[in-house]
Amino acid sequence: MALTIGDDMITSDRCAAVATWRPAAAADCAGAWVSTRLAKRLLSRQEAVNSLVLAELEADGRQPEAVDAYKQALGLLWDARTPRRQAGGRRVPGPGGSGGGL
Repeated sequence: MALTIGDDMITSDRCAAVATWRPAAAADCAGAWVSTRLAKRLLSRQEAVNSLVLAELEADGRQPEAVDAYKQALGLLWDARTPRRQAGGRRVPGPGGSGGGL
């Protein structure tokens, strides 16, 4: 498992997942990371790295329960009781307005 982490792109040698830095992606034009694994979500750099680690774990055939537990611990999987956050720590509503999953 190896990620290549650059200033504006993060790639994996184990799967096709990619995360890219988008300077104008956030509403405040502060920029955000966008991952092919979480295309509808703006990410911090650490969340982008984590999304690719998860993609590699899944590509290696890891147990779904273990991957879901890791996603939950990193805040990348949530339910109605877990507030979602955009890059920069802002809370955002999930599907239906209160929460949701990936």
